[in-house]
Amino acid sequence: MTHKDNDFVIYLIVVWVITLVIVLVLFLFFKDLPKTWEKIVVGFLIFFQLLWSILITIGIVAARNNMKHEGDSCTKNDDCTPDLYCGGDMVCHLGPNGKLEGANCSTTGDCELGLKCVNSKCIKSS
Repeated sequence: MTHKDNDFVIYLIVVWVITLVIVLVLFLFFKDLPKTWEKIVVGFLIFFQLLWSILITIGIVAARNNMKHEGDSCTKNDDCTPDLYCGGDMVCHLGPNGKLEGANCSTTGDCELGLKCVNSKCIKSS
């Protein structure tokens, strides 16, 4: 399991733990209502809380699936998954970030976005 998969699982666990806590608080808050109203109010609130959690989970999954993977084209670092960066060749590369201006490089992909590799050095693209 990669670092990004661990983060994904943690996000989902946090969403569902928050949901359970809110549902329990709502249940305890409304438990003194007459039984008919208690069932209606608590049921209504639990339904919407679970719906919210499902929508958040879908959003997290969709956002994760829309991110670019190693070798995919990109225009900015945010296009790539968290463990990748968008290199000067506009492709996602493994690593926290590309090399800065003046750093030694082998290819444009080694350089950060907006730089290119010329004569083994990262320089500004013209």
